[in-house]
Amino acid sequence: MKIKQIKCPTPLTEIKDIENDNIDVIVELEDGFSYYIPASSLEIYQAIENFSQGDAFWLKLYYLTSVSKDVFDLEKIDKQLQDIKRFNDELEKY
Repeated sequence: MKIKQIKCPTPLTEIKDIENDNIDVIVELEDGFSYYIPASSLEIYQAIENFSQGDAFWLKLYYLTSVSKDVFDLEKIDKQLQDIKRFNDELEKY
């Protein structure tokens, strides 16, 4: 899926050290959905440590999706995302 736009909720001008910091980002893909990605370190060790916290949900998720897309029912996921988008669109009308 192609990235349509990347937004930073925190203006880059407010970052103290632009070469050694992290920020949240919102990624909008070509399908019109936006995904919030929380700040994380770009260092490999730190990223792996973050992914393995708790029950290692994110590490397991990334691993499973890299092995096979058949692990998840993408039709169900897409339907849920469409339902969420439709709900959010309705909220914006009010």
